[in-house]
Amino acid sequence: MRRLTINNPNKKLRGLRRHFRALRRWANLIKNTREIEYGEKYHNIKVPLPLSIVEGPKTRPKTQADVIKELLKAARNLAGQAPPANCSFYRIAVLLSFPSMFASEVTEFFDEEYFKRFVYENGLPDAHSLSQQFSIKIPPEFDIECGRRVSVEDEEYNYVSNDWTITSSKPHTPVE
Repeated sequence: MRRLTINNPNKKLRGLRRHFRALRRWANLIKNTREIEYGEKYHNIKVPLPLSIVEGPKTRPKTQADVIKELLKAARNLAGQAPPANCSFYRIAVLLSFPSMFASEVTEFFDEEYFKRFVYENGLPDAHSLSQQFSIKIPPEFDIECGRRVSVEDEEYNYVSNDWTITSSKPHTPVE
């Protein structure tokens, strides 16, 4: 379940084991059962955890690493399934946002041009990659890891994030 924690971000985190059991079950049982609609370019699946678990003052790097591993497992499971019957292009990607990991997701792409917007020239050094920072082994099916810095500023708001895309250079085909 996705939940924002607006009132008290310093509140003690409760039920971590329960939330991670649900996250593991979600990653293992994720299915590609949707029919895509005409003109649909993507479908994103957000990380199913409360905000306070994946980011904020109480979050730990090990917790964030475990979340990334489960997102990769979910993406790998989706990539191993047959693509929707009515699509000509199908790619799976894990889109990670750091430090605001609540925005991270597994995305199914159905449009090649739209997909290419997310596979950009790597603008961040490899030492900044989340797989390096958290010592995460990326599955061999996902051979592209590229990152870029996103910065949004105005009079009242300043947002800086490193966005990473982990995907495959080849179309996904089901594992037999």
